[in-house]
Amino acid sequence: MDEKVFLLGLASPAKVVCRCGWRNLCVTHDGKSKLDTVIETVGGDGTVVLPFVINKGAGHFMGWYEGLTEKEREYKFSNSPKGWMDDQLALEWLGKVFLPESGKRCGNNLPPLLMFDGNGSHITFEFVSLCFLNKSLLLSLTSHSTHLL
Repeated sequence: MDEKVFLLGLASPAKVVCRCGWRNLCVTHDGKSKLDTVIETVGGDGTVVLPFVINKGAGHFMGWYEGLTEKEREYKFSNSPKGWMDDQLALEWLGKVFLPESGKRCGNNLPPLLMFDGNGSHITFEFVSLCFLNKSLLLSLTSHSTHLL
């Protein structure tokens, strides 16, 4: 599993002023754009688990979901003040997405393996305890390395 933050309202390409020859530049924004986070999960067999979408806001607004397709209505949605994942949302993802999906896929035969990056919300006591109670194995990778997989 990994999470990806989307900066909505910022179109590409962007012009960046920097020294000639620099690589891996970061584009900044004025803070007025909306940030949303999507937690994506892919099974070892290549199947994709429904995403967990974290919208920026104090609550859910019905207008956010008006144009969703039938498939998109199956996604799991939550919200946070900044649109980022935190400890509580990581637990919510674990309980609403990973544990139910891994239970369907693995059954009682094998314990599911959850591979994740070193984000602090993935290694809280509550997160690890819930995995332990549900007989899920954890593998923490080096921070910012899951995209290489």
